[in-house]
Amino acid sequence: MGDTILGATIAKALAIGWLAAGGGLYAASQQENPGAAPTPCAGNAHRAFDFWLGEWNVTASGASQFTATSRIGSRHGGCVILEQYDAGAYAGMSLSFYDRVSGRWHQTWMANDGAPVYLEGNLDGEGAMILSDAELPISRATGTINRVTWTPEDGGAVRQFWEISTDSGENWSVAFDGLYTPRENVGAE
Repeated sequence: MGDTILGATIAKALAIGWLAAGGGLYAASQQENPGAAPTPCAGNAHRAFDFWLGEWNVTASGASQFTATSRIGSRHGGCVILEQYDAGAYAGMSLSFYDRVSGRWHQTWMANDGAPVYLEGNLDGEGAMILSDAELPISRATGTINRVTWTPEDGGAVRQFWEISTDSGENWSVAFDGLYTPRENVGAE
């Protein structure tokens, strides 16, 4: 019985903490319009990476035609961005989301090479999303910093520029430089 009371107390404390951290935005919207669908991830900060949503052909720098495809969609009420990347023998996926408590975007990437990448960051002043693992324990453990920048381009394209550093950010080398261009006739496939 004591465990049940303790568990209920902890659950209430977590709920109060969640409300204090911004969960109350959802509760307030429900009181104003009780029939409205929940929209906890509808704010501008949650929409900052929406420029990357779509069906894409991905062309690596220096290639004359696309080398991969990528499907990037919004899931779970706009709280998650799911990427599915396919370059034939190499394929992977990422899960990206905005954490309103930390005020940062997070991305986890995993591919069939078995090497995960964990990134966090935000938009810069010019509208590019810059995520890095420089502040995360994984970069200290591996000695490698990843920095990935997604920049909206003319014509609806998005450039992804991935750099790595093995000397604490003194020097950078390009891991991937690709242009995401909207796929045509996706529905006809």
